[in-house]
Amino acid sequence: MKTLIIVNPKAGGGKSAKRWPLFSKSLDFLKPFKEIWTQRAGETKDITQHALKEGIERILVVGGDGSLAEAVNGFFEHEKPIQPKAILGTLPLGSGSDFLKTLGVFSPEAAIDSLRKNRTLSCDVGEVEYRDKKGKIQKQLFLNIASFGCAGEICNKVNQSQKSFGATLTYLSATLTTFLSYQNPTVTLEMNGKEKKKIVINNVFICNGKYSGSGMMWGPKAVLTDGLFDLTLIGDLPKLQGIFNMQKIYQGKVLEMAEVERLQCRTLTATSSDTVALEVDGDTVGTLPATFSIFPHKLELWY
Repeated sequence: MKTLIIVNPKAGGGKSAKRWPLFSKSLDFLKPFKEIWTQRAGETKDITQHALKEGIERILVVGGDGSLAEAVNGFFEHEKPIQPKAILGTLPLGSGSDFLKTLGVFSPEAAIDSLRKNRTLSCDVGEVEYRDKKGKIQKQLFLNIASFGCAGEICNKVNQSQKSFGATLTYLSATLTTFLSYQNPTVTLEMNGKEKKKIVINNVFICNGKYSGSGMMWGPKAVLTDGLFDLTLIGDLPKLQGIFNMQKIYQGKVLEMAEVERLQCRTLTATSSDTVALEVDGDTVGTLPATFSIFPHKLELWY
């Protein structure tokens, strides 16, 4: 099987470049393979598209969830798969690297052991149409979790930080400081084209996977293959209550918190007269309005 490994040397605050040579020795079972290191943001998508058009059948992304998200977008052109039988895997060396946790894989070592088994999963893929930071309407795919509200501001702060104290502490610190100053907006939600809901929110998480934010379990009941988004709506949560219950998010008990509601849908449109930040797979990409759609079994995931 023709294999390409795409390495993002800047993932994990640049630590992936140092760690990759150690882990690459454990991937001899993939040989022969071609290896490419990215040099700029967005290049993983371009490399993926070109490789699939050249006949590559298996791609392994070395980096974080952002690198994986770029590759997912590279698997498709005009919303159709470039190489329908191609498979996509990841070696998690990024800051959060949360996606694989949904599949029970919590470390790079475990990921390599799992890849050896050569399992595949026909995975659902989300799509979001939104307004970017320049006001233009954009569309992109996502594999794990998108969110709007406070989390969009948190991701922006995390991505601008040096992550000197590690991923978990960086995310936690950004969450606490942003949460305390955040003014909850009013949004209107329309699910499946008919059910409208106008609420004050702190966050709305659109979950295909379970985890984001370096171990925070926002979608404890999300399933990658059910053709549905799991929505976790966090309403007008009092700040002290949110802080004191922070541990419940890591424990997978977010749905037990007050002001938290779980819904499921195939499509979601969110609008607001306020400026509400939107993040997609860990990257703050723009603001509402946004429309989310899910495509069942759209990607062959290798894990």
